[in-house]
Amino acid sequence: TQRHLVSALLPEAELVRLRPGPDMVGFSAFYESNGPTQGVVVLRLAGLPTVPVDLIMRLWGAAAEDIAPNLDHLVELARQVAPVV
Repeated sequence: TQRHLVSALLPEAELVRLRPGPDMVGFSAFYESNGPTQGVVVLRLAGLPTVPVDLIMRLWGAAAEDIAPNLDHLVELARQVAPVV
């Protein structure tokens, strides 16, 4: 499901597996394009295997090369939106 979401939003991009911490897993993808989306981050709380996706972030308005280095900050934002309890 995570792979399909990324492929649907950014079909040309190469998937990169994310494991930002022991409590989150997912994928990111970035692609330099003129389309509506330049990056996608899909995360799931690792302790909830029955929930396929907890958070989807579509990133636009900046070049992929500007967004990708800040991936750690985006994941930290996700922790604030969907905190692990």
